[in-house]
Amino acid sequence: MVTKMIDFHSHILPGVDDGFKSMEDSLEELKIAEEEGITDIVLTPHYISDSNYSSSASDNKKIFNKLVKQKDKLGINVNLYLSNEIYINDNIEELVNKKLINPINNKYLLIELPLNGYIQNSKRIIFKLISNGYKVILAHPERYPFLKENKDAIKDFLDMGVLLQGNFMSLFGRYGKHSKKLLKYYLKKNYISFLGSDFHKVTKYNLKKLIFKLKLMRLKNDYIEDVLERNFKKLV
Repeated sequence: MVTKMIDFHSHILPGVDDGFKSMEDSLEELKIAEEEGITDIVLTPHYISDSNYSSSASDNKKIFNKLVKQKDKLGINVNLYLSNEIYINDNIEELVNKKLINPINNKYLLIELPLNGYIQNSKRIIFKLISNGYKVILAHPERYPFLKENKDAIKDFLDMGVLLQGNFMSLFGRYGKHSKKLLKYYLKKNYISFLGSDFHKVTKYNLKKLIFKLKLMRLKNDYIEDVLERNFKKLV
């Protein structure tokens, strides 16, 4: 029986984007995470070119090291990883080369598409990244308007080898009924590879309720374990 989870998407790194503002709040969230059975968290601050959310990988690393030091001092037993949620643009590979963004395990990129429209060349950008050896993970597909209009359009991305990360809070209605319905559909199709919180402020995970919801959907136990833990362990 699954009782643990790895959080693949969060904004817990303090003071770099629209997420957590203080080290104290970040540490409080890590305590909550440990108590609820979260074993690992990927910190994925926004990287949006030409915006206030463009803190470099090296600057993020300094804050990350302070956070790790503080959580270790407090005895919080949660493993942390540092990456980014990258807003799609034509220069992602250049940003990697300049060490402005930090891929997971040197090649996995968590990419965000627009939440209020669609960039026509998104597929071309993603195809180019994959052709150049990167592994693309699409953040919270259930939130994109163009997929709510045509849920099966996601197959174009899957056929390219794109992996999907769903926000589990969608199942709790956090982003509205359409996002909830769409994430359920993608989970039942086994399209989702990872689940993340996308937390921007101190919040309970409610992991037991999440696992209960996944079981109510009649997902196979092996698949539940895959999206909560195993796929990430394979990735790193």
